[in-house]
Amino acid sequence: MKRIILFMGLLLATNLSYAATMGNLNVEQTSALVGNVTVTGDVAVNGGDITATGDLTLDPAGNDVILDNANLTIPTTYDLIFGGAGTITHQATTTDHYSETFNNDADTGWLWTNSDTSRRLAYHVDGVELLRLWGGAGAVIVYGSFKSTAADNGTAMTALINVAQASITASDTFINFTSTTGSEGSIAGTATLGLIAYNTFTGSHYTQVIDKTGLEPNMLLEIVEGKPEFIPQTRIEKEDYTEEVKDLEGKLVLDDKGSPTRITKQRDVEKTYTASSKEQLFKTRICATKKSKAAVGVYGGTDKEGRDMCLSLGTGFMWVANKGVDLEIGDYLISSDVKGCAEKQDDDIYHNYTIGKITQSVKWGALEQKRLVKVIYEGG
Repeated sequence: MKRIILFMGLLLATNLSYAATMGNLNVEQTSALVGNVTVTGDVAVNGGDITATGDLTLDPAGNDVILDNANLTIPTTYDLIFGGAGTITHQATTTDHYSETFNNDADTGWLWTNSDTSRRLAYHVDGVELLRLWGGAGAVIVYGSFKSTAADNGTAMTALINVAQASITASDTFINFTSTTGSEGSIAGTATLGLIAYNTFTGSHYTQVIDKTGLEPNMLLEIVEGKPEFIPQTRIEKEDYTEEVKDLEGKLVLDDKGSPTRITKQRDVEKTYTASSKEQLFKTRICATKKSKAAVGVYGGTDKEGRDMCLSLGTGFMWVANKGVDLEIGDYLISSDVKGCAEKQDDDIYHNYTIGKITQSVKWGALEQKRLVKVIYEGG
């Protein structure tokens, strides 16, 4: 630093001034100065504090204020203000470190990770990573649930491909749904101008299956009278937490930075999930009525809020009963008198009881009673 000015009010008629161009002012012990101190060289404070009851102005000619092996502490009743285009820079870019910590918790704050380029800057609470910036090619990774909020009549989230509509193609993905296996689906552009595709597309209705005896996934459902009543669901789930490590004497084990070492553990927590009521929804039951116009789709499971899902549009699977007739790709399907199954429709006209279109051929075996087949749902 080339210059440090300490403004502590004009309580003395004279000021202490040290003006040697290349000189230093070394303070080895506490020195109470009332007035102004002007130094055009360097100031080194070894083992002491710089305290100002007025303003402390740092205006170095070299434009840098360097804290070497030191901490800058701002009391809770004051603010640290940077004017102009100033920034805070941490120069130890070859080591992992917390660039900012909160409440004196060494494991809570923004952690810069030099050793792993896939997680450069991440926010931790008690050592558990919650948010990752620069996680790959411009990615932001959130661990746990992500919630985006907006005011009434606002937009909670926008997915932008930063090109004109004419440049949007099937290679442009607005949202990608992935698992550890790979991409599970997406919302993406297509080869047709202005057309957005939902891949893979399966449309579902929330429902309440009134009798689940013998119910299996992909069994055919039909609508019955009544509105679903979703009961709040209580579940026991695993939750990560961290715990400080202690030795056999009960003392904290410290890491190489002097901070308490933490380990991640899991515990059981009770959570309750509640679904809102929907007047437009319907109850269902396992269909066992041939050519039922109330047949609507297949059972797709029950979510954590207790809502049964009825898959009714797009692609999926359906149980088909063996009625002694082989099926070809494109044959229409109707509900069967075999519980939860469909069967081949006897004509090629779409009816109000048409429930699907098969997308594979079926040649029945001699003892085969039913088969799970690929279909396009047509139940609505």
